[in-house]
Order: sequence, then C-alpha cells, then structure tokens
Amino acid sequence: MQDSTTDMWSRRWVAAIGVGFLGALALELLAYRAGVVSGAERIPRTSQFLVGVATTVGVAVGFVVADVRLTDRQLLDRYGGPISRRIAAGGWLFFTLNVVFLLTEPGVTTAELFGGLRWATVVGSGAGFVVGLSRARAIQSAVEAERNAVRADMLESQRDVLTYLNSLLRHEVLNGTNVITGYAKLLEEMEDPETEEHDLETDDSGTTATVTLPVPDATDGGVETGERPGDERQTEPDRLTATVE
Repeated sequence: MQDSTTDMWSRRWVAAIGVGFLGALALELLAYRAGVVSGAERIPRTSQFLVGVATTVGVAVGFVVADVRLTDRQLLDRYGGPISRRIAAGGWLFFTLNVVFLLTEPGVTTAELFGGLRWATVVGSGAGFVVGLSRARAIQSAVEAERNAVRADMLESQRDVLTYLNSLLRHEVLNGTNVITGYAKLLEEMEDPETEEHDLETDDSGTTATVTLPVPDATDGGVETGERPGDERQTEPDRLTATVE
C-alpha cells in the first residue's frame, strides 16, 4: 500500500508541489495561532497578509488542477526535468528578490517576513511551472512538426518507388502476355487440321502427274515394221499413256 502511494505521488509530482505549498501555509497559520512566531498576532488580518494567503492557495490549487487535468501525461514524463528546474529557478529567484526587498524595508515584522518569503516562493514556483510547461509544449510541437515532415518525405519517396515499380511490373507483365499470346497463336496455327490437310493435298498434286505421249505411225516415218508386202493388216496410230509418279 505504501509503495503504491509513493508511486502515485511520484507520477503526480506537480500536484505534490501544490499540496506541499498548502501544507506549508497550514503550518504557518498554526504557528501564528499557537503564538510560536514572536511579534505576530494570533492570525494577522492585514490586507497584505490576506492577499498573500489567497495568492498562495490559488497557486497551490493551480498546481494540483494542472497535474490532474493535463491530458498529455507524456509531456511531464519527457520534460519533467526541465520543468522542475524552471520551477525551482523561479521560486529561488522570487525568494531572493523578496529577501532583498524586505531587508531594505524598515520596520518589517517577523510575520511579514515569513509571509513575504512564502508568497515569493509560491508565486515564483508557479511562474516557473508556467514557463517550463509552455516551453515543453513548444518543443513537443516542434518535434511533432519535424516528425510529420520527415514522415511526409518518406511517404512521398515510397510513393515514387511504388509508382516506378508499378509501371515496371505492368510493362513486364504486358511483354510477357504478348509473348505468350504470340506463341499460343503460333501453336494453334501449327496444329490446325485444315491447314495440314491443305498442305497434304498440295504435296500430292505436286508429286503425281499424268503425261500423254503421242506415238507416231511407224509407216509415217519410214520405219520398217517387219511386215511383208501384201499384208493387209492396217496399222493405226497408237497413243501411249504413262503415269509418272
């Protein structure tokens, strides 16, 4: 249980500062009430003291509310160091200036001294917190803008690469498709039955022919036929038909 409480306050360190200021104010008022502070009334009722108390309460409550209502917890986690240093620097600066002012002011009572130092510390710390938080947000905004710019450049370069790859792939696919389509058409033409039959008919008509040779009458050219005179058989012209394959 104690570890969980410690962890909660370590994460809510800004609210813890505000609670600390309220605790310091309560102890101061108890000291006044008990008469521990010499030369002070039970509770001073001067306007200056009351304004200081109201300012302390307002700044302390502002610390608590800012820590509770802060939506971006990573802001305090990332820039907690710079913010805390500015809180400390602001409190110390206001404290030192107020000490110098009170020491040079004649007739300052102990209550006025404590009240003035408390007021200066609280107000200075609040101012440091505002400055540190604003600075952290400005840095975070600049970092986010730079990150977005880098991301946009990367997306643009990736888009260019993808566009180039898309055009290259489309070109290669179209070339491959054209080659495949050409081979497919060539195979269809080679395997067409009508084309094969036509080729076979052409080959047959070119290799087979019929030649008719006239054979003259043997008697017309004075060729001896071996017939005897007085042979009454009449010789007619014959035609020789040959088929050359």
